[in-house]
Amino acid sequence: MPTENEISVMLNNFIIALKQLEDVRDIVQQNPLQYKRARESGGHSAEDEDVSMCGNGIKPAYMIYEVKKRRGL
Repeated sequence: MPTENEISVMLNNFIIALKQLEDVRDIVQQNPLQYKRARESGGHSAEDEDVSMCGNGIKPAYMIYEVKKRRGL
């Protein structure tokens, strides 16, 4: 049989886990509301953005005569 101290620790861990799960539930419920409000207000949401995955034009491509420099040598 577990001791009273061990049971107390288990109950405290359970309470902490329960609070964290409630926080996650609240976050999940708030996200759809935020997207809905953003759409209704005329603003754009994160889903509306098209982002290039391969490169966003910050670095120019290497020219034919250029060689990419290697690090550490």
